[in-house]
Amino acid sequence: MKYIYIYIYITSPIIPFVHITIRVFHHVLLGTVCSEGFDNVAAEVACQQLDFHTGTFTTDVTQGTGTIWLGDVDCKYGKSELSECRMSDWGVHECTHSQDIGLTCTTEDCGASDEGNIRLVGGQSTDGDVTYSGRLEICHDGKWGS
Repeated sequence: MKYIYIYIYITSPIIPFVHITIRVFHHVLLGTVCSEGFDNVAAEVACQQLDFHTGTFTTDVTQGTGTIWLGDVDCKYGKSELSECRMSDWGVHECTHSQDIGLTCTTEDCGASDEGNIRLVGGQSTDGDVTYSGRLEICHDGKWGS
């Protein structure tokens, strides 16, 4: 089993969203995560591992240097840590630092006025900010849930 220790650089702490440049530790060396295979499900798992509610990933980050530790990360819903996801061996990938990823994590909960509202999270966007697929969540008792 891989133990993944996530080190984060908070690049824009605008609540309820936090933009994060993600790095992981392996053999006492800090390295980056490749976007190859990484999707919004993996981003959500990573954000929840960091005690945020949900999140998405981006490649619009400052490129890292040194080792790219993780590639081909494939997470399924229900995982609580990146280490539970399928991925290539440490450092095995075909990536460059132009494919480094970052996260946009949210602490957003819903309020009483949102009770019963639904939303899609962790999905694919094909038209700007409109999400057409993803996991359906509903607001109940101040929390988003499936």
